Amino acid sequence: MPRQTRRPRKARADAVHTGIRVGLRAVPLIGGLASELFQTIIAPPLEKRREEWMEWIDKSVRELQTGRGLKVDDLLSNDAFIDTVVQATQIAMRTSHSETRAALRNAILNSALPSSIDESLQHMFIEFIDAFIIWHLKILKLFADPSDWYAKAGRKYPGMAPSAIYEFIEATFPELKGRRSFYEQVWRDLYTRGLVNSESLSSVAMDQAFLARKPSEMGIQFLEFVAEPQPKS
Repeated sequence: MPRQTRRPRKARADAVHTGIRVGLRAVPLIGGLASELFQTIIAPPLEKRREEWMEWIDKSVRELQTGRGLKVDDLLSNDAFIDTVVQATQIAMRTSHSETRAALRNAILNSALPSSIDESLQHMFIEFIDAFIIWHLKILKLFADPSDWYAKAGRKYPGMAPSAIYEFIEATFPELKGRRSFYEQVWRDLYTRGLVNSESLSSVAMDQAFLARKPSEMGIQFLEFVAEPQPKS
């Protein structure tokens, strides 16, 4: 019986990326619409969006292989990763917001890591991204570590009293000035999904150095899942 030859590693790596791209192409742009209007006006920009997304994911996965030592065989057998790719891609086709698409991309990459959260939680978090607008992510990131947020933004933290939570938010995000009912609803959405500990912003106490994290344990897990994976040290 002839000896079976093992496929070269490069060929298997190319097969992984080809498989991902084929899977992404299988995601429909939109179901049940075949009108001339759709084909001539809507389909072209959606196709461009999908091509850009495919290239982004393909490049990111290759970088993850290099930076984190990800093995091709692990991807081939990782059903959670494949499921996340398909689920995230469907959502990415429905949004043009770069923050949302970045969160989806990072979720895909993190789902490929051996240290990732369990599959059920992954699916739940992807659904959160789908339901959220960019302000859910921005506000949650701010309150995860406000002092660090200000440092990364290159801004000086404005000293405020514990009762000045609304002033703090509007000073941080001038776009939200005078829109208290809007960002209060955003906060309630986060609370409903178990991502923050306080039901309302009025009950959030601000300590001097923001030492206490306002997001819940699951909120921190969510932020880690949608954050860009760091190269393996």
